[in-house]
Amino acid sequence: MAKKWTQRDASTGNTVAPEAINADMRANQSSMATLDRTQLPINSVNDTNLNDNALQQVWCHPIWPVSAGKDGEQGNVRDSLTAANQWDAVTYQAYSGSWLSLATITLTGFKGGHLFLEWSGNSLVYPNFTNTASNITPGNPKYCRLRILVAGVIMAERLGGAQHEHFRIFGGGLLPPGDHPVLLQFRPTTLGVDDALVNSAGDRVMQAHVYASKFLACGRYR
Repeated sequence: MAKKWTQRDASTGNTVAPEAINADMRANQSSMATLDRTQLPINSVNDTNLNDNALQQVWCHPIWPVSAGKDGEQGNVRDSLTAANQWDAVTYQAYSGSWLSLATITLTGFKGGHLFLEWSGNSLVYPNFTNTASNITPGNPKYCRLRILVAGVIMAERLGGAQHEHFRIFGGGLLPPGDHPVLLQFRPTTLGVDDALVNSAGDRVMQAHVYASKFLACGRYR
């Protein structure tokens, strides 16, 4: 390493001024392993000499999942015996009480690094019986829990909306390279002590529904 002349300012009592230490560090900075982007040759890194997705990659689904006539809606539990003015939605007659998977999305070509995920949409949990049908038993607040799993590991989870709300759930983390499966799941509140399962006409009452879903993932490699 070449000799670097440093600067010292005279001070009373031979005390070293704080600025002298900074001057010494700046004089030697470029001779050591502290190069930054301002010291790179002009245009050494630009869009023309980088491969596609060299720095980041984005996966986006403005409507997910996609199915005939049901775009963006959950479809794994879709009871068609609900009332005519309600969705073909989750009912307690068809719901086992576990997590329900909205969709699986595979992030192909992920190169390893930080991954950001976001899922947004609308959720409905039947609000009429939050305080139970007869209003004489303890309340049973309704929620629609939400979570995002990557390769089977929970990346983000929240309590979710109450009654009828828009939601946005997001999270991030460091992941190895690979084609990672992303699972979007929801879980309605379980049945209360006297929730209505059918209406006066005998039609099933919907209990939960997720629709207008959108998904975004951003991978950053450097």
